[in-house]
Amino acid sequence: MTKPRPPEEASNTRRVLFCLSLYAPMTRAEIAQTTGLTSDEVKAAIDIQRRRFGTDQIYMIDWRGEEALYALGPGIDAPRPSDVRAGRVKRNYRQRAESDGQPKVIIKPYQGMVGVPAHPFDGLLKGKQS
Repeated sequence: MTKPRPPEEASNTRRVLFCLSLYAPMTRAEIAQTTGLTSDEVKAAIDIQRRRFGTDQIYMIDWRGEEALYALGPGIDAPRPSDVRAGRVKRNYRQRAESDGQPKVIIKPYQGMVGVPAHPFDGLLKGKQS
């Protein structure tokens, strides 16, 4: 059986609210998969509603790993687990360290290593000059 989906012409916020009214509690990724929106669009829709109404309309009922579970209706946000932030900081640090553009493998010359020409075709062009 397929899940009912909101009409395609509905605004992103209405689609998120419709989804939460049927299937709450859900993470942002689950809402995005159900509604066909991107994760960024779901985040924006939830942020708009929470800025406008506080926790009177959408609130974080619990946490599943590092992701918040959202529910519809008035409520108090569940406290963020302390290890969530620490894990995210460590992961971000590792990703930045790995993607700074510098190769992480250092190639050291070994005994008997033949030098490589500056351009791979330099040796070919020397014999063909007229």
